[in-house]
Amino acid sequence: MYKKIVVVILTVVLTITFSDSILKATVEEGYWRLDKYEEAIYEEPFVESISDSEGKKLIHFSKPKDEALDPNFELGQTALLMHIDLQAKENGDLKEIYKAYLKYTSVPIVLEPHEKFTISYEGSVIKDDANLMRNVNITFFHQLLYPGRVPPDPPSEFIERNMAFPLESEMLSKTAEIVPMFPDSVDDNYVFKVIIESGKAVRSYSFVYEWINEPLVGNENLRMFVDKQLLISDVSPSIIDGRVMLPLRVVLEKLGFDISWSNQTRTVTAVKEDKRIEMVIGSPYININGEMVKVDFVPIITNDRTLISAKYFEDIFDISMKLNEEDKTIEIIGD
Repeated sequence: MYKKIVVVILTVVLTITFSDSILKATVEEGYWRLDKYEEAIYEEPFVESISDSEGKKLIHFSKPKDEALDPNFELGQTALLMHIDLQAKENGDLKEIYKAYLKYTSVPIVLEPHEKFTISYEGSVIKDDANLMRNVNITFFHQLLYPGRVPPDPPSEFIERNMAFPLESEMLSKTAEIVPMFPDSVDDNYVFKVIIESGKAVRSYSFVYEWINEPLVGNENLRMFVDKQLLISDVSPSIIDGRVMLPLRVVLEKLGFDISWSNQTRTVTAVKEDKRIEMVIGSPYININGEMVKVDFVPIITNDRTLISAKYFEDIFDISMKLNEEDKTIEIIGD
Protein backbone atom coordinates (compact mmCIF):
# COMPACT_ATOMS: atom_id res chain seq x y z
CA MET A 1 0.00 0.00 0.00
CA TYR A 2 2.71 2.44 1.05
CA LYS A 3 4.76 1.52 -2.00
CA LYS A 4 1.81 2.38 -4.23
CA ILE A 5 1.39 5.75 -2.48
CA VAL A 6 5.11 6.51 -2.88
CA VAL A 7 4.97 5.59 -6.59
CA VAL A 8 1.91 7.81 -7.08
CA ILE A 9 3.59 10.74 -5.28
CA LEU A 10 6.81 10.33 -7.34
CA THR A 11 4.78 10.15 -10.54
CA VAL A 12 2.91 13.37 -9.64
CA VAL A 13 6.15 15.16 -8.70
CA LEU A 14 7.88 14.07 -11.90
CA THR A 15 4.84 15.08 -13.97
CA ILE A 16 4.74 18.53 -12.34
CA THR A 17 8.51 18.98 -12.80
CA PHE A 18 8.35 17.88 -16.44
CA SER A 19 5.35 20.11 -17.10
CA ASP A 20 7.16 23.02 -15.45
CA SER A 21 10.23 22.50 -17.66
CA ILE A 22 8.03 22.43 -20.75
CA LEU A 23 6.30 25.59 -19.60
CA LYS A 24 9.65 27.35 -19.19
CA ALA A 25 10.65 26.38 -22.73
CA THR A 26 7.28 27.43 -24.14
CA VAL A 27 7.30 30.50 -26.32
CA GLU A 28 4.97 33.03 -24.77
CA GLU A 29 5.54 36.34 -26.52
CA GLY A 30 8.22 37.60 -28.85
CA TYR A 31 9.40 38.19 -32.39
CA TRP A 32 12.04 37.10 -34.91
CA ARG A 33 15.08 39.36 -35.37
CA LEU A 34 17.40 39.02 -38.37
CA ASP A 35 20.61 37.53 -37.01
CA LYS A 36 22.71 36.80 -40.10
CA TYR A 37 22.66 36.76 -43.86
CA GLU A 38 24.25 33.99 -45.90
CA GLU A 39 24.92 33.98 -49.62
CA ALA A 40 25.92 30.84 -51.51
CA ILE A 41 27.42 31.34 -54.95
CA TYR A 42 28.36 28.83 -57.59
CA GLU A 43 31.24 30.83 -59.07
CA GLU A 44 32.07 28.44 -61.90
CA PRO A 45 29.86 29.14 -64.93
CA PHE A 46 27.51 26.37 -65.99
CA VAL A 47 28.64 25.02 -69.37
CA GLU A 48 25.94 24.05 -71.82
CA SER A 49 27.03 22.31 -75.03
CA ILE A 50 25.74 23.44 -78.39
CA SER A 51 24.78 20.41 -80.47
CA ASP A 52 25.23 21.89 -83.92
CA SER A 53 28.70 23.38 -83.45
CA GLU A 54 31.97 22.91 -81.65
CA GLY A 55 31.20 25.76 -79.30
CA LYS A 56 29.55 26.04 -75.92
CA LYS A 57 27.46 28.44 -73.87
CA LEU A 58 28.55 29.68 -70.45
CA ILE A 59 25.68 30.59 -68.12
CA HIS A 60 26.47 32.53 -64.95
CA PHE A 61 25.33 35.27 -62.57
CA SER A 62 27.17 38.36 -61.38
CA LYS A 63 26.45 41.30 -59.09
CA PRO A 64 25.99 44.61 -60.89
CA LYS A 65 28.15 47.57 -59.93
CA ASP A 66 26.40 50.64 -58.55
CA GLU A 67 26.43 52.34 -61.94
CA ALA A 68 24.72 49.29 -63.51
CA LEU A 69 21.78 49.30 -61.10
CA ASP A 70 18.50 50.27 -62.67
CA PRO A 71 17.11 53.77 -61.88
CA ASN A 72 14.32 52.32 -59.73
CA PHE A 73 16.62 50.27 -57.50
CA GLU A 74 15.62 50.75 -53.85
CA LEU A 75 17.23 50.08 -50.51
CA GLY A 76 16.74 46.52 -49.40
CA GLN A 77 16.66 45.03 -52.87
CA THR A 78 19.14 42.45 -54.13
CA ALA A 79 20.20 42.67 -57.78
CA LEU A 80 21.81 40.16 -60.13
CA LEU A 81 22.89 40.08 -63.75
CA MET A 82 22.43 36.84 -65.64
CA HIS A 83 24.85 36.27 -68.52
CA ILE A 84 25.10 33.78 -71.36
CA ASP A 85 28.38 33.89 -73.25
CA LEU A 86 29.09 32.03 -76.46
CA GLN A 87 32.47 30.44 -77.00
CA ALA A 88 32.57 29.41 -80.64
CA LYS A 89 35.76 27.35 -80.41
CA GLU A 90 37.66 25.72 -77.57
CA ASN A 91 39.54 28.44 -75.65
CA GLY A 92 38.22 31.01 -78.09
CA ASP A 93 37.03 34.50 -77.23
CA LEU A 94 33.74 34.83 -75.37
CA LYS A 95 30.90 36.75 -76.92
CA GLU A 96 28.01 37.83 -74.70
CA ILE A 97 24.75 36.93 -76.41
CA TYR A 98 22.29 37.31 -73.52
CA LYS A 99 22.05 39.45 -70.40
CA ALA A 100 19.13 39.89 -68.00
CA TYR A 101 18.70 42.13 -64.97
CA LEU A 102 17.07 40.52 -61.93
CA LYS A 103 16.15 41.94 -58.53
CA TYR A 104 14.01 41.08 -55.52
CA THR A 105 13.09 42.87 -52.34
CA SER A 106 14.84 41.93 -49.14
CA VAL A 107 13.14 40.73 -45.97
CA PRO A 108 12.30 42.91 -42.93
CA ILE A 109 14.75 43.18 -40.05
CA VAL A 110 12.11 41.89 -37.61
CA LEU A 111 9.20 39.51 -38.15
CA GLU A 112 6.23 38.70 -35.96
CA PRO A 113 4.74 35.20 -36.23
CA HIS A 114 1.66 35.00 -38.46
CA GLU A 115 2.13 38.61 -39.64
CA LYS A 116 2.28 38.51 -43.45
CA PHE A 117 4.97 40.15 -45.53
CA THR A 118 5.71 39.97 -49.24
CA ILE A 119 8.73 39.44 -51.45
CA SER A 120 8.52 40.87 -54.96
CA TYR A 121 10.68 39.77 -57.85
CA GLU A 122 11.34 41.53 -61.14
CA GLY A 123 13.34 40.76 -64.24
CA SER A 124 14.07 42.36 -67.59
CA VAL A 125 16.18 41.43 -70.59
CA ILE A 126 19.02 43.80 -71.40
CA LYS A 127 20.47 41.92 -74.36
CA ASP A 128 19.30 38.96 -76.43
CA ASP A 129 21.20 38.40 -79.67
CA ALA A 130 20.02 34.82 -80.07
CA ASN A 131 16.32 35.03 -79.13
CA LEU A 132 16.98 32.73 -76.17
CA MET A 133 14.17 33.79 -73.82
CA ARG A 134 16.02 32.01 -71.04
CA ASN A 135 13.98 30.72 -68.10
CA VAL A 136 14.96 31.47 -64.53
CA ASN A 137 13.60 29.30 -61.72
CA ILE A 138 12.97 30.89 -58.34
CA THR A 139 12.25 29.00 -55.15
CA PHE A 140 11.07 30.74 -51.99
CA PHE A 141 10.85 28.67 -48.83
CA HIS A 142 11.07 29.01 -45.08
CA GLN A 143 11.80 26.58 -42.28
CA LEU A 144 12.40 26.28 -38.57
CA LEU A 145 15.78 25.07 -37.34
CA TYR A 146 15.74 22.99 -34.18
CA PRO A 147 19.18 23.00 -32.52
CA GLY A 148 20.17 19.54 -31.35
CA ARG A 149 17.04 17.89 -32.69
CA VAL A 150 16.20 15.94 -35.81
CA PRO A 151 14.35 18.25 -38.24
CA PRO A 152 10.66 17.55 -38.80
CA ASP A 153 9.38 15.92 -41.96
CA PRO A 154 8.93 17.83 -44.17
CA PRO A 155 11.63 20.22 -42.84
CA SER A 156 10.50 23.19 -44.91
CA GLU A 157 7.40 24.92 -46.11
CA PHE A 158 7.66 26.00 -49.72
CA ILE A 159 6.05 29.30 -50.58
CA GLU A 160 6.81 29.20 -54.28
CA ARG A 161 8.63 26.12 -55.52
CA ASN A 162 10.58 26.13 -58.78
CA MET A 163 8.60 29.05 -60.09
CA ALA A 164 9.39 29.41 -63.80
CA PHE A 165 10.16 32.98 -64.75
CA PRO A 166 10.53 33.55 -68.50
CA LEU A 167 12.37 36.79 -69.13
CA GLU A 168 10.89 38.35 -72.21
CA SER A 169 11.47 41.78 -73.72
CA GLU A 170 9.38 43.59 -71.11
CA MET A 171 9.96 43.57 -67.36
CA LEU A 172 7.98 40.91 -65.53
CA SER A 173 7.20 40.75 -61.84
CA LYS A 174 5.85 38.28 -59.32
CA THR A 175 5.09 38.49 -55.63
CA ALA A 176 5.28 35.79 -52.96
CA GLU A 177 3.36 36.19 -49.69
CA ILE A 178 5.02 34.83 -46.56
CA VAL A 179 3.56 34.08 -43.14
CA PRO A 180 6.38 33.60 -40.57
CA MET A 181 6.14 30.43 -38.51
CA PHE A 182 5.70 30.39 -34.76
CA PRO A 183 8.60 28.67 -32.95
CA ASP A 184 8.23 25.60 -30.78
CA SER A 185 10.79 26.88 -28.29
CA VAL A 186 13.06 29.86 -27.67
CA ASP A 187 16.03 27.85 -29.02
CA ASP A 188 14.62 27.65 -32.54
CA ASN A 189 15.84 29.71 -35.49
CA TYR A 190 13.79 30.71 -38.51
CA VAL A 191 15.23 30.75 -42.02
CA PHE A 192 13.81 32.41 -45.09
CA LYS A 193 15.57 31.41 -48.30
CA VAL A 194 15.57 32.52 -51.93
CA ILE A 195 17.14 30.34 -54.63
CA ILE A 196 17.63 31.72 -58.15
CA GLU A 197 18.81 29.30 -60.82
CA SER A 198 19.06 28.78 -64.54
CA GLY A 199 20.27 25.36 -65.53
CA LYS A 200 23.05 24.72 -63.02
CA ALA A 201 23.94 28.35 -62.50
CA VAL A 202 22.65 29.03 -58.99
CA ARG A 203 22.61 31.75 -56.35
CA SER A 204 20.97 31.27 -52.98
CA TYR A 205 20.27 33.77 -50.21
CA SER A 206 19.44 32.77 -46.64
CA PHE A 207 18.10 35.14 -43.99
CA VAL A 208 18.46 33.57 -40.53
CA TYR A 209 16.33 34.91 -37.69
CA GLU A 210 16.81 34.50 -33.95
CA TRP A 211 13.80 34.27 -31.65
CA ILE A 212 13.62 37.13 -29.13
CA ASN A 213 11.36 35.97 -26.32
CA GLU A 214 10.06 39.39 -25.28
CA PRO A 215 7.64 41.99 -26.65
CA LEU A 216 8.74 44.05 -29.65
CA VAL A 217 9.37 47.59 -28.40
CA GLY A 218 11.37 50.63 -29.45
CA ASN A 219 13.20 50.78 -32.76
CA GLU A 220 14.20 47.17 -33.30
CA ASN A 221 12.91 47.42 -36.85
CA LEU A 222 15.28 50.18 -38.01
CA ARG A 223 17.30 48.81 -40.92
CA MET A 224 20.85 49.96 -41.77
CA PHE A 225 22.23 49.96 -45.30
CA VAL A 226 25.85 50.58 -46.27
CA ASP A 227 26.30 51.34 -49.97
CA LYS A 228 22.75 50.00 -50.54
CA GLN A 229 23.45 46.62 -48.90
CA LEU A 230 21.63 45.52 -45.75
CA LEU A 231 23.92 45.60 -42.70
CA ILE A 232 23.14 43.18 -39.89
CA SER A 233 24.24 43.86 -36.32
CA ASP A 234 23.68 42.02 -33.06
CA VAL A 235 22.85 45.43 -31.57
CA SER A 236 20.14 47.29 -33.43
CA PRO A 237 20.17 51.02 -34.11
CA SER A 238 18.16 52.92 -31.49
CA ILE A 239 16.68 56.32 -30.91
CA ILE A 240 17.75 57.67 -27.52
CA ASP A 241 16.59 61.13 -26.37
CA GLY A 242 15.69 61.97 -29.95
CA ARG A 243 19.09 60.92 -31.36
CA VAL A 244 19.66 58.03 -33.75
CA MET A 245 22.41 55.91 -32.20
CA LEU A 246 24.30 53.44 -34.39
CA PRO A 247 26.62 50.52 -33.52
CA LEU A 248 30.10 51.83 -34.27
CA ARG A 249 32.15 48.72 -35.01
CA VAL A 250 29.89 46.98 -37.53
CA VAL A 251 29.37 50.20 -39.54
CA LEU A 252 33.00 51.31 -39.61
CA GLU A 253 34.38 47.86 -40.39
CA LYS A 254 32.03 47.71 -43.37
CA LEU A 255 33.50 51.05 -44.49
CA GLY A 256 37.06 49.75 -44.26
CA PHE A 257 38.15 50.98 -40.79
CA ASP A 258 40.24 48.88 -38.41
CA ILE A 259 38.68 48.96 -34.93
CA SER A 260 40.42 48.21 -31.63
CA TRP A 261 39.25 48.36 -28.01
CA SER A 262 41.20 49.03 -24.80
CA ASN A 263 39.35 47.61 -21.83
CA GLN A 264 41.75 49.34 -19.42
CA THR A 265 41.09 52.87 -20.70
CA ARG A 266 37.65 52.09 -22.20
CA THR A 267 38.82 53.58 -25.48
CA VAL A 268 37.67 52.75 -29.01
CA THR A 269 40.20 53.45 -31.78
CA ALA A 270 39.24 53.60 -35.47
CA VAL A 271 41.97 53.76 -38.14
CA LYS A 272 41.72 54.07 -41.90
CA GLU A 273 44.59 55.28 -44.11
CA ASP A 274 45.71 58.64 -42.66
CA LYS A 275 42.77 59.02 -40.26
CA ARG A 276 42.97 57.95 -36.59
CA ILE A 277 40.08 58.55 -34.20
CA GLU A 278 39.95 57.72 -30.49
CA MET A 279 36.82 57.86 -28.31
CA VAL A 280 36.54 57.20 -24.59
CA ILE A 281 33.25 55.79 -23.39
CA GLY A 282 31.35 58.43 -21.42
CA SER A 283 33.62 61.31 -22.52
CA PRO A 284 32.47 64.22 -24.76
CA TYR A 285 36.02 64.62 -26.16
CA ILE A 286 37.19 62.84 -29.31
CA ASN A 287 40.80 62.65 -30.47
CA ILE A 288 40.92 63.17 -34.25
CA ASN A 289 44.47 62.78 -35.61
CA GLY A 290 45.93 64.16 -32.36
CA GLU A 291 43.47 67.05 -32.01
CA MET A 292 40.95 66.98 -29.15
CA VAL A 293 37.45 67.96 -30.26
CA LYS A 294 34.50 68.43 -27.91
CA VAL A 295 31.10 67.12 -29.03
CA ASP A 296 27.65 67.32 -27.48
CA PHE A 297 27.22 63.55 -27.07
CA VAL A 298 29.05 60.75 -25.33
CA PRO A 299 29.65 57.26 -26.73
CA ILE A 300 27.68 54.64 -24.81
CA ILE A 301 27.84 50.86 -24.49
CA THR A 302 24.80 48.65 -25.07
CA ASN A 303 25.18 44.85 -24.85
CA ASP A 304 28.99 45.19 -25.09
CA ARG A 305 28.73 47.29 -28.26
CA THR A 306 29.68 50.97 -28.63
CA LEU A 307 26.96 53.25 -29.98
CA ILE A 308 27.46 56.83 -31.17
CA SER A 309 25.16 59.46 -32.64
CA ALA A 310 24.46 59.10 -36.37
CA LYS A 311 25.16 62.82 -36.80
CA TYR A 312 28.76 62.35 -35.69
CA PHE A 313 29.29 59.46 -38.04
CA GLU A 314 28.91 62.08 -40.76
CA ASP A 315 30.98 64.82 -39.12
CA ILE A 316 33.83 62.66 -37.80
CA PHE A 317 34.13 59.90 -40.39
CA ASP A 318 33.28 61.91 -43.52
CA ILE A 319 30.38 59.74 -44.62
CA SER A 320 26.88 60.71 -45.70
CA MET A 321 23.76 59.37 -44.06
CA LYS A 322 20.03 59.50 -44.73
CA LEU A 323 17.29 58.62 -42.26
CA ASN A 324 13.87 57.73 -43.63
CA GLU A 325 11.55 57.58 -40.63
CA GLU A 326 8.59 56.42 -42.71
CA ASP A 327 10.43 53.40 -44.14
CA LYS A 328 12.51 52.99 -40.95
CA THR A 329 15.76 52.88 -42.93
CA ILE A 330 19.20 54.42 -42.40
CA GLU A 331 21.31 54.71 -45.54
CA ILE A 332 25.08 55.09 -45.03
CA ILE A 333 27.24 55.99 -48.02
CA GLY A 334 31.02 55.70 -47.77
CA ASP A 335 33.46 58.06 -49.44
